Amino acid sequence: MLFRSVFKWFVLEDQKYTYTNQTVGFSGTSILTIYGGSTLDLTSGAHLIIESGASVAMQGNSTLAFTGTSSITMATGTSIAMNNGSAINLVTGSSIAMASGSTISPALGAAFEANYFGNIQGNALGSIASTVPGGIILAGGATDWVTFSSPRTLSRAYPLIPLNTAGAQPDGSWWKWYDAVGSANVLALKSVFANNVTEISVAIPTVHNGATLASVTIQFFVGDPHVAGIPGTMPSISVKRARITTQSGVTLSGTDPQFFPNPASGFAWFDGGNTQSLTYVCSQYNTNLDASTDVFYVTFTDESGANSAGGNIYMGMILNFTNILNMQFP
Repeated sequence: MLFRSVFKWFVLEDQKYTYTNQTVGFSGTSILTIYGGSTLDLTSGAHLIIESGASVAMQGNSTLAFTGTSSITMATGTSIAMNNGSAINLVTGSSIAMASGSTISPALGAAFEANYFGNIQGNALGSIASTVPGGIILAGGATDWVTFSSPRTLSRAYPLIPLNTAGAQPDGSWWKWYDAVGSANVLALKSVFANNVTEISVAIPTVHNGATLASVTIQFFVGDPHVAGIPGTMPSISVKRARITTQSGVTLSGTDPQFFPNPASGFAWFDGGNTQSLTYVCSQYNTNLDASTDVFYVTFTDESGANSAGGNIYMGMILNFTNILNMQFP
C-alpha cells in the first residue's frame, strides 16, 4: 500500500502503527509527528519514503522501529528531528538511505548509540567529518585511545646525535662531524682513522607507547675502496633499554652486538660508495614499549682490525615499529 499526503500533518499519539510489506510515503510539505509513547513500527519489507519538503518530527519517548529488510528513504532537503528520549531502532537488514541535503538532527540530550563493532561505518573518503574544533571527543577515560582494527607499522628516521661519551666524541680524534652532501650542510658522523674501536652512543628520541620496536637500522656508506680486502672486524650495532625507575638496563637482543655480514670482497664492501644498511633485529624487551619509564640507546662502532680504513660516513638511523594497536601518545 502506498500512502501519500500533500500539505498535511499526520499525528501518532499514544498509539502503535505497524506496516508490513507496505510503503508509506510523505511528499510536499507533509509532516509526520510521532508523539511521546507512540511507535511507528515498520516490519520486514515495509518502506518509509520522505520526499523533498516533507519531514518527520519525533517527540520525547517516541520510537521509529525497523525490522528485517524495512527501510527509510530520505530525499534532498528532508529531515528527521528527534526530541529528548526519542529513538530509532534498526535491526539486522534494515537501513536508512539519505539523499544529498537530507539530515538527521538529534536535539540536546538525544544520542545515536552504536553498541556493536561496525555499527557506524564511513565507506568513502571524508564520509565521517568533524567540521568544528573538538568535534570528535574521546570520553571513555584515561585509556580511551584512537584504536586501529588491525596492528599498524611505522618507520621513523632520526639524525645521529652523540651523547658525548668515550672522550667527548666527536672531537676529531676518532670521529668528526662531516657535511655529507656538501653545501646543504647536512651533518653526518665520519670515522677518521683505521682501526677505530671508539664507540658512538646516541639516544632514541622517542618510542611509540604500547608498540614493538622490531629493528633499528643505521644508514652509512664506505669511504675507502678496500683493495686489500674486507676489514678484520665489521661495524657493529647494539640497542639498549634503561628503566630509569629501577636502575636496570638490558639489550634488546640475545645476540648483542650485531655485526654487518662479511662481504665477499673489499670491493663488495665498498659497493661503489653507495648507501648501505647496518640493521639490529630486536628479539627481547622490545614489546609493549613504555616511554614513561624507559629510555633507549643505540651504540655502534666502525670497522677495525686488519684491512680496516677510515672514512666511513654514518648518516642517520631508522626505527621500525610494529604491532601499533592505537595512538596512545606516540
